[in-house]
Amino acid sequence: MDEWTNPAFACAWDTSALAKNPVRGIHLSLLDALVTGVLPADAAILDLGIGSGLVAEGLLAAAPGVRIVGIDSSNAMLALAHDRLRRFGDRVRLRRHDIADLASLDLASDSFVLTLSVQALHHLPHEDQRAALAHLYDLTAPGGWCAVIDRTLADKEPLYDALAVTSAALARAVGADPPFVPTYGAYLEYLRDKADFPVAAATLTAWLEEAGFVADLLHRAADRSFVIGRKL
Repeated sequence: MDEWTNPAFACAWDTSALAKNPVRGIHLSLLDALVTGVLPADAAILDLGIGSGLVAEGLLAAAPGVRIVGIDSSNAMLALAHDRLRRFGDRVRLRRHDIADLASLDLASDSFVLTLSVQALHHLPHEDQRAALAHLYDLTAPGGWCAVIDRTLADKEPLYDALAVTSAALARAVGADPPFVPTYGAYLEYLRDKADFPVAAATLTAWLEEAGFVADLLHRAADRSFVIGRKL
């Protein structure tokens, strides 16, 4: 099971994020394109589950006018984010808060052009994920965007063999560790052991639509998906 509050675990994760997710680089490049190509230059961004600040660092560097509020439940991860992002000064605010309880998060009158969650929601039980997306809708400015990049569930067992071998090929292409296990049953057991609760990409998209966004799947490779929503 992932131990996000453990400083040693947090540091180890921080140095191996790409090795554990071979699609990460692709999705972060797409996210950079979204921020620099669609958002206003001075956009306010909410990063739900900011972790060690790896994603925020890339966005702040790529778009020098944006500001980010980062929320995370783990002091260990926030300590890493603080060190990584300190050079950006007041363009970054970090808040420790349970991401499963956004209803009690006081962000005053903040309204965000982009609300964002990268590889965080799947750590929450399904109903908490669904509720979090509803709260992200409330925090997104009219005309603004919501981007969710996350592990998604391989829910079609007859297709699992193809998913496993193509996922391993993706990993080899970037020198990463193959993330899939050989059988569907072992894959589900792996998720249970990690206390991960991914949902299918279609379900994630449907939950964004239910929250009020116009939503669609932007990109998927194996069990990693980039879902986008817009608040009209």
